[in-house]
Amino acid sequence: MVKRLIVGTRGSKLALTQAGIYMDVLKVAAAAKGMALEFEVTRIQTSGDKFAQESPATVLQTSGKGIFVKEIEEALLAGRVDFAIHSLKDMPADTPDGLVLGGFQKRKDPSDAVVAPAGHTLKDLPVNGKVGTSSPRRQVQLQALSKKLGKEFTFLALRGNVDTRVRKALSGELDAVVLSAAGLGRLGLDGHITQRFEPTTEIIPACGQGTVVAEYKSARGDVADILRLAEDADTRIASSIERMTLKILGGGCLEPLGIYAKRQGVDFKLYIFREGKTLVFDCAQDIDIVALSKLLTKSSV
Repeated sequence: MVKRLIVGTRGSKLALTQAGIYMDVLKVAAAAKGMALEFEVTRIQTSGDKFAQESPATVLQTSGKGIFVKEIEEALLAGRVDFAIHSLKDMPADTPDGLVLGGFQKRKDPSDAVVAPAGHTLKDLPVNGKVGTSSPRRQVQLQALSKKLGKEFTFLALRGNVDTRVRKALSGELDAVVLSAAGLGRLGLDGHITQRFEPTTEIIPACGQGTVVAEYKSARGDVADILRLAEDADTRIASSIERMTLKILGGGCLEPLGIYAKRQGVDFKLYIFREGKTLVFDCAQDIDIVALSKLLTKSSV
């Protein structure tokens, strides 16, 4: 018997590509359990897509939080799709009542990466070199790294899809762009990466960076059971710690906030970049939001 599900996703090349990868992994996991799955993909334009040429601040003022997921969540609540596939880093700290996240597939490379012509890394860029990134988190941490190199860079906002951003670097319009290594990898563009920043010591990633996740109605136990077939336990736990941290700190996409959790032994290390400094915490893998809040409060994060 074939189980057919309608899947919601953004219509960008990256969103469709990662949704396809996610569904393929799910099909393989289901087949191993004797279940056949078929998917119908529904492309949903979000506020972030409609105003792609505007700054994040402008779009937030117009549409509020969740600019890349709001319309998709509306489709879920209305029953037009069975589940949605998201980049976890696009998700606000809170999900709407009646919706939950699940099916955390294995995280890809969480690091930020440089794309530059002639194989240049950060240290090869000229003084006042033009570096493209629209992320305040990346800008602040890149500034700190550039000072260690004795350089200053000029940061320029990036618009357009990933391919467009890569072309701006390779054509020489910009000296470099800094993007998600996972996104470049999913699009087959990781061959253009000239430098990956260590996610625990150089540039702390955004909450959920590198992770693709599903969202569905909490009442849909059938969907939850299917998504669980391909879930990676470490990714689920790390994502939970990161998202609880985001909720406690109240950070948004306009704040230079890095949050990254990584398994170390039986527990997890939590790395937080905020207000120009990086703090590291030891977290039990079953830590709850109350205990995590106390831990962070002690260090005045």
